Amino acid sequence: CALPIWGTRHPHVVWAAEDPRNGNLYVYREIAPRRDLKEPGIPAEELIDMIRDAERGTPEGNSAICLRVADSADPAAILAAARKGLPVAKANKGKLDGEGSVRKGHELVEALLRWHGPDGEPVRPRLFIHRSCPVLIEEMEELRWGPEIPGQEPAPDPECADHGPDALRYLVRYRYDRCHR
Repeated sequence: CALPIWGTRHPHVVWAAEDPRNGNLYVYREIAPRRDLKEPGIPAEELIDMIRDAERGTPEGNSAICLRVADSADPAAILAAARKGLPVAKANKGKLDGEGSVRKGHELVEALLRWHGPDGEPVRPRLFIHRSCPVLIEEMEELRWGPEIPGQEPAPDPECADHGPDALRYLVRYRYDRCHR
């Protein structure tokens, strides 16, 4: 699986594999270029080329075995990817089980990372992030929730970088939706 988050300043792409024996999810690669506001942005086409270059000569390069899902905020980028031979599905940003997609998506990620069950008993985590994804790891460690605003869905603090966690929650949500149709 590859999951691109479009954006000209902070795009993020993560690759993950699911172990069919136990359902564990392994995040093993990322592309996370970051640009300062003074620098020119990264066009979607450039990010698509980065993804294709990263996948060249790898099993992910065979789109028949790779599911791709992308942030649906930029439909033109999704079409551009398809034109370049990189088909991607739109991430579902709708409500899940009656709750907002941001909070619920983060809860799905947290459930896979959990070491303890609801009654405190030890459980095995089912999501593993390899150290080859340092930007994702840093952003996950520094992610904080912003203040709750009545009538609005809870969201991460806008001061926190959350592009990697967004990519991960879209991926986990896509996986959840495919398993719970």
